[in-house]
Amino acid sequence: MIAVTDRIRDEFPDLNVQAEAEKSLNVAGVLVEASRHADLLVMGGRRTPGYIGPTLGRATHSLLHHAHCPVQLIPRHGSGQGSDS
Repeated sequence: MIAVTDRIRDEFPDLNVQAEAEKSLNVAGVLVEASRHADLLVMGGRRTPGYIGPTLGRATHSLLHHAHCPVQLIPRHGSGQGSDS
């Protein structure tokens, strides 16, 4: 997570980027709660670009329906093959 936020800060020095990590069994709940205090929530996906819509996971689906701010979905680059780790 640190490497991603560092790259964003380097590319957009005037942008206020905050990264937080939290361990929870209720990922969707944590993300929806985080959206209460955000102007934009950016969520990366482990899906092939172009296939976000029909392959949304439970947490992403819940976030899109219950977020308190806009949500930007960013697919990861690559083939989408292999494990999600």
